[in-house]
Amino acid sequence: SLRVLDGAVAVFCAKGGVEPQSETVWRQASKYHVPRIAYINKMDITGANFHRVVDMMRTRLNTKAVPIQLPIGKVATFRGIIDLVRMKAEVYYDDEGKDIREEEIPAELLDEAQSLPHALLRATLLCVKELVERYRCTVLFSTATQPRFDRLPGMATRWRPREIVENPSALAEAARRVRYDFCIGDSALAREALVERMLASPQALMIVNTRDSARFMFDALRQARDQGVYLLSANLCMAHRQTVLEEVRRRLDAGAPTLLVATSCIEAGVDISFPVLLRQLAPLESVIQAAGRCNRNGISPDGRVTVFEFSDDRDNRFPGAHYEACAKALKALWMEDPSLDCGDLDLIDRYDARIFRDLHDKPALVNAIKGRDYPEVSRQYRMIDNYGVNVIVPYDPGAFARLRDMADSEGLTPALIARARPYTVSASLKRVEDVAWPLPLRGDPAARTGWYLLGDASRYDIGTGRGLSDGEEIMMI
Repeated sequence: SLRVLDGAVAVFCAKGGVEPQSETVWRQASKYHVPRIAYINKMDITGANFHRVVDMMRTRLNTKAVPIQLPIGKVATFRGIIDLVRMKAEVYYDDEGKDIREEEIPAELLDEAQSLPHALLRATLLCVKELVERYRCTVLFSTATQPRFDRLPGMATRWRPREIVENPSALAEAARRVRYDFCIGDSALAREALVERMLASPQALMIVNTRDSARFMFDALRQARDQGVYLLSANLCMAHRQTVLEEVRRRLDAGAPTLLVATSCIEAGVDISFPVLLRQLAPLESVIQAAGRCNRNGISPDGRVTVFEFSDDRDNRFPGAHYEACAKALKALWMEDPSLDCGDLDLIDRYDARIFRDLHDKPALVNAIKGRDYPEVSRQYRMIDNYGVNVIVPYDPGAFARLRDMADSEGLTPALIARARPYTVSASLKRVEDVAWPLPLRGDPAARTGWYLLGDASRYDIGTGRGLSDGEEIMMI
């Protein structure tokens, strides 16, 4: 019967994975060249493991399984899927699948869906090369800051993409909306000077590298101006951030004085536009992403983006060693040529050559590929680590009370997680153990779920979100 099929859907259990009968049917489908889509169900049962089933498909079925969706959670925490084609999340708001809502990808999973750590670059590109050369696939790379992957060691002759426009530099210049200034090195600015620059413009945005830096710059601006000053960082829960952005957009549209201090969370596709932007020294790709929040609609001839350092080096903290190395690579290029322009495509070429020259592959991943240990390849090829625990905060007292009642009566369920998502922040475990209650897993009260309910309401400031999860913040896209 397989001979007459135009296609087939193979269903695998998220716990049992690839069963012997499934292997038999799969081989027959391969024999008759039947196209297949695989579906992994039962993500909500104990023992469900999406990535393990994908590993089993690759090893037992000898197939190149490529996920086009990712689950959000598993077992009791399973609450939806991420569509990697449309880059949207479908979140389940009940346990019966009747209330399904399309939303933006949760912030804590955005990196897994979009970013590519440098240690995984070469393995990824060689996989793409295999798809192109062996399977005649066409692959389109399109990003705001397209890296020159041929600058990777050993890739100069192995990676030769073709531009889809005849003159990219001319197109980039025609689409230019901003000009760049640098106040770094000997021209670095004191906090007071940065405050003065912000106050000199009726509407301005400052993006810094850490939540602590955002907090003290926000405090300094609030001391100088008691209205129209806002803070946006991952210290704020999603509902809180949305409220801030709505208020800021309203004031911008009305032409009201508006100053916003933010971390890099604003760089990930937030549709907002300021005439003036100050960006703390960061990797080139982050600076260019930040510039997308300046003169976004081309209203003025040129928006102004200033890349700055704090004159007190203690304020120049970076969220991670790799982030710091890339930021310092940009600074080194500026020291060689103080007139450099972040909108120049040739600068991206020189920047990539500098940061890629000392790049090393992830040893454990390389060894797994060489040994054809594909389950280990899957474990090592992970684009996100666990950055902390989830804490439900009382931004909305009414919603918080309802979530607390749900937790008391049912424990942690997919429905609770879906409803709690707008009121959740991520924090390190050591910061919450003494001020929050762990949420028990329904059916297994002793299990550690990584979800907490804030017990001390004073630890979440309704104005700034401060007090619970200060520290570093990174979102490289």
